Amino acid sequence: MEYQLENSHPAYIKINVKGYLTKTGMLTAILEVMKHPDYHHKHSFWDCTDAMMGMSIFDLMEIVEIFKSYKPQGENFANKIAVLISGNMNMAIMEIFTPMTISLPFHFKAFTTQDDLEKFLSS
Repeated sequence: MEYQLENSHPAYIKINVKGYLTKTGMLTAILEVMKHPDYHHKHSFWDCTDAMMGMSIFDLMEIVEIFKSYKPQGENFANKIAVLISGNMNMAIMEIFTPMTISLPFHFKAFTTQDDLEKFLSS
């Protein structure tokens, strides 16, 4: 799994992900995003259109736990996390993952079009 952070948009940090998504790779990328100086002020846009998700339910649960431990202090922070995906398998994994995040102070949502994703991040 390869990823690259882009910080050029005023509303979000974009993470371009390529290759086969693994728990270890995702945890590394998530921690880097959460340590970014603009993390509290910008939403997260994960572009996974060039990636294939292959994580188990246990992997997804561990990722949720990471989000729990790294939540920003206070009520006011950029709390939207949007994932742009393609493919039925990726959508199926996101349909499992998204309900697991209900107790988090983040709003996760998966999209198949960038227009819809950007509307979500800007609303």
